[in-house]
Amino acid sequence: MPDTKTNDQETEVETPVVKKVDDKKPEVESEKNAEDGKTGDKKDGKDDSDKVNSSEQPDDSESNDKSESGAEDCNDNKEETNNKENDEKENEDETFAHMSNQESKRQRVCSLLKALVTPKEISRIVGVSIKTVYNVKNRMTMSKTITRMSGSGGMNKKRTKAFIKALKSKILKDSTKSMRKMAIELEVDNKTIRNAIKYDLRLKSQEYQNTC
Repeated sequence: MPDTKTNDQETEVETPVVKKVDDKKPEVESEKNAEDGKTGDKKDGKDDSDKVNSSEQPDDSESNDKSESGAEDCNDNKEETNNKENDEKENEDETFAHMSNQESKRQRVCSLLKALVTPKEISRIVGVSIKTVYNVKNRMTMSKTITRMSGSGGMNKKRTKAFIKALKSKILKDSTKSMRKMAIELEVDNKTIRNAIKYDLRLKSQEYQNTC
């Protein structure tokens, strides 16, 4: 009998201990779950914040690509404008050189015509066509700036009444003007102005006699 009681007491003592242990386990598990939930929420919050920050921050690679492309476009435009300017300058230089060459040839033809060289010979010397020589010759005869050759004799056809009148009006307006300027304005030679002043207007002013 005494043994049974002790066994019963032992069983009765042991059962509440098991209950206490069993009661603590769910509490511990619930606390762990709560902590895991908090950590999970924190992790989710961090992930969401990282996503938001990543969406808000601009893509540096895209902006760099755009800036580089814009710089390349600007450089291409500058190169195109520089090339166009260089081409225009080259064209201007070529046209100027061509015009100066043609003008020098015309002057050469004029000098040879004044030297009474035949058009055929002038064409061979200068390297132009005979038609060009005759065109220059016709312009020389029709041009108002062409004066008679020195030593050819006879009165200069430029010293007409209208010419003398125009020369006299210029002298009255400005008596200090040189013969050279008046010759340029009236499109004649300096000698023509000098002879007109001396023989036609009969002026003996030292200002006009000594001016060239």
